[in-house]
Amino acid sequence: MAEAIGWAATVVFSASYFFQRSSVLRRIQAVAACLWIAYGLATRAWPVVVANFLVAAAAVFSLSRDERPQSPRGGHRNQPAVPDVIIRAAPADVVAAETGQPDCELELAKFGLT
Repeated sequence: MAEAIGWAATVVFSASYFFQRSSVLRRIQAVAACLWIAYGLATRAWPVVVANFLVAAAAVFSLSRDERPQSPRGGHRNQPAVPDVIIRAAPADVVAAETGQPDCELELAKFGLT
């Protein structure tokens, strides 16, 4: 029975690397670590139990950190917010030559403010 648990843990842990989303990878690695803990308990391999307890704890902690509520503007509370408007930097004469409009009128028109 212990050998089957060990093989299952190996398959689950190896499969985790085929997922691109880090949250899915961490969830699967946490499951694999729990299987390794079961294997370690069944075989009385205490280093396996302790090491995989730490791996499972780290995976769960990192998942909880990534799933914190986001601020209304889309970033985490400790990340700078992304501006709603991106300001284009170009010399006014270049913009006027390309469009026939002064730079400020062009920017206002983009947002329906003229």
